[in-house]
Amino acid sequence: MRRKNIIIEAEDGKEGYIKALEHTPDIVITTLGLPDISGEELVKRLKEEPTLKNTKYVFYTGARRRDLEESFIEKGTDIKEVEEKIKILLGNKVLLIYSENTKEYISLVEKILEKLNREYILKDFYNLTINELSFYDTFLILLTEEEFLTSEILIRNVRKLSGKRNIIFYIIRRIITYENNGSRG
Repeated sequence: MRRKNIIIEAEDGKEGYIKALEHTPDIVITTLGLPDISGEELVKRLKEEPTLKNTKYVFYTGARRRDLEESFIEKGTDIKEVEEKIKILLGNKVLLIYSENTKEYISLVEKILEKLNREYILKDFYNLTINELSFYDTFLILLTEEEFLTSEILIRNVRKLSGKRNIIFYIIRRIITYENNGSRG
């Protein structure tokens, strides 16, 4: 059964705050420059409300701010891309992260996700931005053992994100065998 999405609008931060408390939305989309308070202040106040602990926040902004902890969509972004990002936030999509060294294992993981009836998006480990990460709740990370040992930057970035995140590492251990032909050198 498909859930119907309802959009509730507000003129300013105060009205947005009150409506968010009244309706407990799945997502709050705000600009940074509201007439009465900043969008950052609004989100900070809403995050303090226990009833909104599962709400996700997105800034719709023309400012190229990389310091925002929340997801952001730049003004002027193609409407289809905006729609896809909102679907990701509302849905159950998994971000499947891979590296050049683990590409050959993607099809195996895809089969598992298909059996679990989970949609996924593929992203290269070395080309991820924190904003891309901010849209997802579940990450399946496919790395070699060596890459896993150096993945602390990714973990740090995921920890910066608000809300609960599921991280699943699928580590590929490469076994190297050497052939000994019996001769001594």
